[in-house]
Amino acid sequence: DGCGLSSSGSSVTWETEIGTEYYILVHGFGTRTGNFVLSTTLAPSVGALETPFIGGSRQNGVSFDLTSTKGCIVVTRWAFHMESNPVSFTGRLWHKSGTNKGFLFNSSSAVGWMPMGTNATTFGSGFGNQTRVDFGSNLQILAGETRGFIYMTDSQTLTTKVGSSTTTTTTTSLDGLVQFDAGCGLDGPVFVGASVGDRIANLEIVYEECV
Repeated sequence: DGCGLSSSGSSVTWETEIGTEYYILVHGFGTRTGNFVLSTTLAPSVGALETPFIGGSRQNGVSFDLTSTKGCIVVTRWAFHMESNPVSFTGRLWHKSGTNKGFLFNSSSAVGWMPMGTNATTFGSGFGNQTRVDFGSNLQILAGETRGFIYMTDSQTLTTKVGSSTTTTTTTSLDGLVQFDAGCGLDGPVFVGASVGDRIANLEIVYEECV
């Protein structure tokens, strides 16, 4: 609450809500009048969505959907649950517009799927812990858009199985911006192996609202 050359002026900070219109009133002290400069800055809101890390699958891959339910988001971090003892492995993520539902794991099913960044070689954190996987790039999901995902590791040995339960589920983030829908377990290699029943990808994503 200041004016003149000796001050940076008045400022106010608040958390906005998607779909809400805000008004800003600027006036002088008392009856004073004059020119003013109004500047606004929108900082991205950061959120997270996590599914239960409960393990139980015997596949090295899993499919799932993410839907941006209210506004555009950018996914900036991925973490997965890697079963058994910590080991070094390489993970890869593919995505496409639309749902993964009805996905059949065969050579012709690769149509429309795009690799996310690069292969990510990571040392697993062990059962019950998040293993962050860095694909080298972020991913934007537009408002109302559903994107299907496939996550696979390079090994079909038990130590690098993607943790997932045998019950499908829908999970919504606490801020209501992102919805997760479970898909199926996948036995690799990718687009050559087989789909194996309903599975929940045990994962965490961190995202920001688009600005």
